[in-house]
Amino acid sequence: MVNFNVTHSSKNDSDLFPKTNGDSTTVLVVYMDNKLLTGNDEDEIQALKNFLDEAYRINDLGVLHYFLGLGVLQEDLGIILTQQKFALDLIAESGCNDFSMTICPLDLTVKLSFDVGELISDPTE
Repeated sequence: MVNFNVTHSSKNDSDLFPKTNGDSTTVLVVYMDNKLLTGNDEDEIQALKNFLDEAYRINDLGVLHYFLGLGVLQEDLGIILTQQKFALDLIAESGCNDFSMTICPLDLTVKLSFDVGELISDPTE
């Protein structure tokens, strides 16, 4: 997958442009200022990038790592999508990034209820 910027803005907020030719598939995704080009034919991808560069002057940003709030990790067996950056930004925005992690003192598999078991003699433990 390749991520790039186009210096031309369209009237539509988002578009999907798939192209299939035999076993070759190329897809261009356009969402506002975010563009994504992917496919299974490197020659077809390069030809489309050349065409877009001539028409709109694009900047090839290389292999995709981040798109529309999703982190993209490319592995041999497939693609992993994450929202780690979104979660970390949310934690920072809420002012919670200075808190330290703590281990829960309770067994996480225990199901607690009001009417089962003995009362704890010292609840501060």
